[in-house]
Amino acid sequence: MNLKAVRALLVGIALVVGALAFTKPVHSVTYPRAAVVLVENSGGYGSAVVLQKGLLLSADHIAVAHEFESLTTRDGRGLSLVARSNNEDGVDLSAFSADVDCPCAEIAQREAQMDEALIVVGYPRGLVSTVSHGESQGVLHVKFRGQSLGRRLVVSAQVAPGSSGGGVFAWRDGRWVLVGVVVEGNETTTFAIPVADIRAFLKMGAS
Repeated sequence: MNLKAVRALLVGIALVVGALAFTKPVHSVTYPRAAVVLVENSGGYGSAVVLQKGLLLSADHIAVAHEFESLTTRDGRGLSLVARSNNEDGVDLSAFSADVDCPCAEIAQREAQMDEALIVVGYPRGLVSTVSHGESQGVLHVKFRGQSLGRRLVVSAQVAPGSSGGGVFAWRDGRWVLVGVVVEGNETTTFAIPVADIRAFLKMGAS
């Protein structure tokens, strides 16, 4: 191989390596989609995250709005209330027991970092599960019409009605981990209960 050919080969390798460095990895979203289920009754619908076999986590306002005693999964498995946050300090969470199995969402050890790539999984309008892609805008104290909503993980991803109770996931160390539970949102932004508040709620519910 002559010198010109060697140089051409090295340039080609450099271009390939450079392209890979600037290409975001694409990870299968099958697992996080399977860890989020539809919950519903005759009054409406929402989403919930399977945390472990028999345990679901959702938004408390879904439980209140749709008479939590009669909520079921799409295939008719009933939900029983385990714990409610009662929206204290803006923490909008409820935990339910149900005859559900894994895949289960692993709760992250730390909060979502600024600009971290995230996905939002839910059941908008009670249809099929969807995945929205966005980035973390950090954990902020959010106000609406002068009223404090509490701490929220803010994500630059769209959500629609029915996604409340769904999960926000980050790809870390080769797996998807739960960094938030969806409670509000619109066509441009998702608001979720962050990891620290999820852990505090579950600890309170277990005590």
